Amino acid sequence: MKRIEYKNYESIVFRFFIWLIFFSTALLSSPSIENNYVYYNIDLKNKNNIKESMDMASPIKAFGITKHGNVDWKIKYSYKMKKKDGLYLISYVKTKVEMFYTLPKIKKRKIPREVKIAFYKYYDKLKQYLSNHRVYAIQAARELEKKFLKIRKNTNPKVLKKNAREVALNILNKYKEKSKKYEVKRYKKFLEKTNLKN
Repeated sequence: MKRIEYKNYESIVFRFFIWLIFFSTALLSSPSIENNYVYYNIDLKNKNNIKESMDMASPIKAFGITKHGNVDWKIKYSYKMKKKDGLYLISYVKTKVEMFYTLPKIKKRKIPREVKIAFYKYYDKLKQYLSNHRVYAIQAARELEKKFLKIRKNTNPKVLKKNAREVALNILNKYKEKSKKYEVKRYKKFLEKTNLKN
């Protein structure tokens, strides 16, 4: 039996892990998702200067390097309170995930077909890589919904609102940190895997 190289095995396990989280998340909850895109222009001359063009044009700087794409996310939430036996409780929670992508775009001018093909091949991989962050956003939304319904009842609705804000902040900070660690760990590996050269 042919042995699987360690690096390939690690990549397969990681992709399966991401798929498993996303699939289980989709089954348990379905917060609405809104995708927003912002583009920066790049000037391509040939298929061998794609990386150089993005490095020069990209406004995205993080952990000491220039990135070709970026993603951020926010969670919007709303809830309803009701009074029961003299105590206020949260009876309903709704969340919305907003994804914000920054990606490269070719300037509007005629370029050879082979250059377009090479660029969009990389573009699709970059966009797919960035979309992995959606897992953390959806997990944050799900956890927020779940924990809001478990917040302790209170005689004062203002205290209940304050407690809800604190719960939301803790959850968002936790998943933002996970998203950041994922980016720091995986982005350079993503570049190495795509093998995009000047």
